[in-house]
Amino acid sequence: MTSRANPTHCQHYFINQRPFPTYQSMNAQKADAIKGVFMAINMQIFINDMLKWIENNLGAELDIKTIAKKSGYSRFHIQRLFKLHAGLTLAQYIRMRRVTEAAIALRFTDRKIMDIALDYGFDSQQVFTRIFKKQLKTTPGELRRSKQLNNNRLCHSLYMPTMAQKKPTPPPNTHKHG
Repeated sequence: MTSRANPTHCQHYFINQRPFPTYQSMNAQKADAIKGVFMAINMQIFINDMLKWIENNLGAELDIKTIAKKSGYSRFHIQRLFKLHAGLTLAQYIRMRRVTEAAIALRFTDRKIMDIALDYGFDSQQVFTRIFKKQLKTTPGELRRSKQLNNNRLCHSLYMPTMAQKKPTPPPNTHKHG
């Protein structure tokens, strides 16, 4: 497992950072299966914490280097973990979420298109329009005039607020004492 640069930055617990109970009454295969489930739950909590951080920073400069530093993992490892759990790359997810949030702002505010583009990390209105049209199959101006959002093309957040509040606990130790 990759070593962690800053173990205090997020609220997940990895199996190798705390002792795991022994299961003398279980066979090794069953104990390994339980340990694997516990590790998977912890990884989901880690990914969810990372998603929350990304959602809160969509308007900031987000790149793989920044996210890797925040996570404590290497750039390669964090991208691999995210793709495994989310089904798309970090860059794809961030770009799609920014376009979605910008589309919502276009639909429900009167703010200038350029201001919205800048707020969501796009360098110019031209870049914003090109990426926006690629994802939503319409331009920002057309969307604003139509006053409709095509929900099928929006990328909703993968962050699950209730999940972050739940901390997994290891299964009870089935070893009988004395």
